[in-house]
Amino acid sequence: MKKQKRTAHQLFGLALAPLYLAIAQVESQCGKTSDNVYQIKDVYIRDVNRIVAGRGATGHFSTGAKFMRDASENLMRIYWEHWGRHYQEKTGMPVSYEVLARIHNGGPLGWKKPETLDYWKKVQHEIFLMEVGDAESWMGLPYLGGLSI
Repeated sequence: MKKQKRTAHQLFGLALAPLYLAIAQVESQCGKTSDNVYQIKDVYIRDVNRIVAGRGATGHFSTGAKFMRDASENLMRIYWEHWGRHYQEKTGMPVSYEVLARIHNGGPLGWKKPETLDYWKKVQHEIFLMEVGDAESWMGLPYLGGLSI
């Protein structure tokens, strides 16, 4: 399988900013209803720490990372990269926003759990609102345009 380019803002050829924003909106109305903007659970952090330890890294994320937006996004990127690759190996299919959102919501195999479909529909709706430029829904965040869902 071809190795995917990875940056802090892109993974599997996908721009991550729209997905981060959509998930933040669904999970906490972009921080209005919780300081844990992405609703990251401690088990998610433990899994990321296991993943980075397996790569030979010496640092780890504390449970407080879920309350810091940048650290949370880094956690999500590492989690998605690991479990997205697993998805590709199992299915032979490319990773999509849907796959990443459902993994975020339902864990490593969330992409195949029927109960994560409603979550994906909410995230997909938020991405659509960004695409059409619904500024009210996005609290003045810049329109990112050109997204394909």
